[in-house]
Formats: sequence, C-alpha cells, structure tokens
Amino acid sequence: ANGILLWGVQVEVGSFPTSYIPTSGSTVTRSVDTAKMTGSAFTDFYSANEISVYGEFERGWSNSSISNFYPMIMAISSGGTNDVLSVYLNQGYAFYFEPRANGATQAILGTPTASAGEPHKFAGCLKTNDFAMSFDGSTAYTDNFGLTPMNVDQFWIGSRNGSFGFTGTIKKLAFYPQRLSNDTLQAMTEE
Repeated sequence: ANGILLWGVQVEVGSFPTSYIPTSGSTVTRSVDTAKMTGSAFTDFYSANEISVYGEFERGWSNSSISNFYPMIMAISSGGTNDVLSVYLNQGYAFYFEPRANGATQAILGTPTASAGEPHKFAGCLKTNDFAMSFDGSTAYTDNFGLTPMNVDQFWIGSRNGSFGFTGTIKKLAFYPQRLSNDTLQAMTEE
C-alpha cells in the first residue's frame, strides 16, 4: 500500500493545542471543562483548621465578551454555598478569594483587575481568624476575623458545584494542609 491517511486533523486559534473534538463535518464548540475531587479522595488531606492554596491562570475573554458573571477558578465546598471557599473573578474582572462558613461570608479579599490574555498567580490561606491572599506578588491582603468552611468534601477546578464555569486557562493549582506565612504567599506569586 502507499499514500497517506490523515485522521483527527483540527485547526485552532491559540497558543497551544487542545484535545480532538469529533465534529462529523459540522462546527462544534467545546464546553467548559470542569473537574472535581470528592469524598475521601479530598477529605483525606483537607483540614478545616488551616489550608493554603496556590494557582496560576489566564483569563481567556475580553472585557466585552464575558459570558459568565462570576467565573470560578476553583472552589472548596460542601456542595452548596453555606460552607465554601470561592476563588473567582467578578463582573469587573477583579480577582476574589472568598470564604463562607455557616451560611455567612467570612471575608472577601480582592484585587484590581485581572487582565485578559495575561498570566496571573495567586496564593491564599484560611485559618480561623487569620485569612490572607496575595495576587501577582502583592503584599498579602488580610482579614483577622472569621471562620473557615466546615464539613466540605468537594474540590472543584474551573467551577463551583458545577456552575460558574471559568473560561480561560488554569495552568496550575496546589493545595497545602497548613497556613503558609504572608511572606511565603507573596513570594509564591512573584513573577
């Protein structure tokens, strides 16, 4: 036999390839990817006493084309909104780190705008009456009053409980079962 057989060819606009989407000759839009870790796969290393998280992401939409008002980069939850840590962008594209416990917001640590098409880094921590978050090398934003989310058993990547899907790239997420120092948070997010 001779010749060339091509299969699965896909043309994309972007700086990196994504997985093959079978289209059968029609145009198809990729749905937002959401991933979660639940049950003992998560609770075996989660500590409600103190945690720290780190992440790198890039917002993938322009200011005029947002399709979701509160896109979540990650969330740690109990399946609802009574006990949850939400890490998200708001309608003004500012970055927020928001813990809720017992149905009440415990703190809202926020930053200036997260620019589209630019890489960003964040690191934040929760400990009862000791919250902190650093964004792109900033001095840590802090709040010294509040409870940590309790009875959580889900870790969501790119959404919160399957809603508020993130459009962009999440390059890295890391979890630490301890409260890292404010200086460490800042150093982790520097360029």
